[in-house]
Amino acid sequence: MGRSVRYRATQIDLAGKSHLAQAIGLAAIAQRYRVLYRETHALLDDIAEATINGARKPFMENLATIPLLIIDDLGMRKLPPTAAEELLEIVMRLHEPRLPAERDIET
Repeated sequence: MGRSVRYRATQIDLAGKSHLAQAIGLAAIAQRYRVLYRETHALLDDIAEATINGARKPFMENLATIPLLIIDDLGMRKLPPTAAEELLEIVMRLHEPRLPAERDIET
């Protein structure tokens, strides 16, 4: 996904945001990109379950490898108190600079 496209849906856009997000995801899949579409509350449930199972770190690392992560329906349900921190961690992991592995650095 060489270029970045941002679409900011607001409350004024009363319908179609989820359909648009799903269409973008399907188009990316058709181009052979990995895509994960999750509603916010379901993604937070997945993170909580991974935490309980002792697999939080690999779960979050895996999320950061997905080229297109679509998080839908933010604000549609009451979210747990840790929601903001969890979502911020996902965003930070997705956008942190990728440093070359030690073996890739020539000395």
